Amino acid sequence: MSSERAVAIERHLRTTFPSGDLPTGALRKTAVVFGVSGERVRQIAARAGMRTVRRVGTPRVLHGCEICGKPVSRATARYCADCREVTLACATCRKPFLRSRRTVRARPEAAAVYCSRACLGRMVGRTFGFGRDRASA
Repeated sequence: MSSERAVAIERHLRTTFPSGDLPTGALRKTAVVFGVSGERVRQIAARAGMRTVRRVGTPRVLHGCEICGKPVSRATARYCADCREVTLACATCRKPFLRSRRTVRARPEAAAVYCSRACLGRMVGRTFGFGRDRASA
């Protein structure tokens, strides 16, 4: 590739994007205009001190946690890391355990919660007797 073409590509990039930030797709479009590869345009832009950015425009605004209002890490999350889990007490052994707030919200009618399958099994055994008097039922 001739140096004149490289100079022309750099001049085009500098006049089109004076801030030095190249938005997504700018390298590919410039490559098509000049008939070179996108990688070659990236090399020329890097040598000129320009950088590619994923988004040009307003920064993404994060929403706040529904409980405390702190910013959350993802756009789809409802709670921050501190509010994501809630401490509950097991209905069988009374031991405190953590459960995700989303799981608790999904089943608000659940009167009793259990820390493990073993505790759930103990409750079932005490309540239903694990098959005792099955013949009479």
